[in-house]
Amino acid sequence: MKFLLLLLFPLLVSAQSFEDWKLNDQHTQIQFNVGYMGVMEVTGLFTQVRGKFEYDPKSGKAQNILVQVAAKSIQTHNKKRDNHLRRADFLYAQAYPWIEFTVSEADLSSGKRKLKGELGLRGVHKEIELNAHIEGLKPDPWDPGKHSLFMRLTGKIKRSDFGLTWNKALDQGGVLVSDEVDFSIDVEANPSDQKLAFSRFYLPNGVTRPIAQAPAHELPMDPVVESSGEDEKPKIELAPKDATNPASVIIGFFIFVTLTGLSLWLKIKLQKLLLNKMQWKPLGAEIISDLIMLIFVISTFAATAPLMGYGH
Repeated sequence: MKFLLLLLFPLLVSAQSFEDWKLNDQHTQIQFNVGYMGVMEVTGLFTQVRGKFEYDPKSGKAQNILVQVAAKSIQTHNKKRDNHLRRADFLYAQAYPWIEFTVSEADLSSGKRKLKGELGLRGVHKEIELNAHIEGLKPDPWDPGKHSLFMRLTGKIKRSDFGLTWNKALDQGGVLVSDEVDFSIDVEANPSDQKLAFSRFYLPNGVTRPIAQAPAHELPMDPVVESSGEDEKPKIELAPKDATNPASVIIGFFIFVTLTGLSLWLKIKLQKLLLNKMQWKPLGAEIISDLIMLIFVISTFAATAPLMGYGH
């Protein structure tokens, strides 16, 4: 019995205690850049990422690492280009909504090293190698009892290896988009049962704000709808007549003057009618006729104002 315990002792000592960890989706960033027309680079990022893994904080060992990136969340600061990148020529987000990176086991202790894993993109799975600069565990400045794992990963892939072969030849030689894509991933990870630090819940004055971290594996995904074509024309809204249009101003002013003159003529006729036919007193006839003329003039101005550029 003692002999058996002696044999098992090294195994018991070296046994690792793995915990469930997840990426902090608010602080994890994925950026990339790709050559454009042979003279510049286009920079972009993915805004929706989630991930989980099993991690032993004492040894720094990790296993069953899974990182998922929403293909539709790509952004390159150009809406038309982003829509094209989501369609079948590139990421085909409707058919392949997730870009996945998996690692069976890795050393995530502080230091610099290579990290190998499998990248799944557009249904193609290939092993890639990343450069990992792992900062290790850092205490939270607002709560020293909480720790987060920080690291930066960089790498390079060829689009053609994953079926992203769309391109256009340039007249002067070369192609529109380079095949190689450089990317970097800044990661913050926390234990799955750890709430976000106070710095992410409270403003400096102590006022709370409603911010909630999405669960590691419950990122909402809206359906990706294929557009009818690349050259989509925006809806054109008809603007009201502009006061800078001379013809519109002249026509509006002419109508206003004409109707105002007509209202003055009607005012005189009405006043005579009240005095002669209905035997009204002069003051009453004057007030009623002026009031009716004022209403008529105001209505005339309201009707012609848009033509003259007022009321926009």
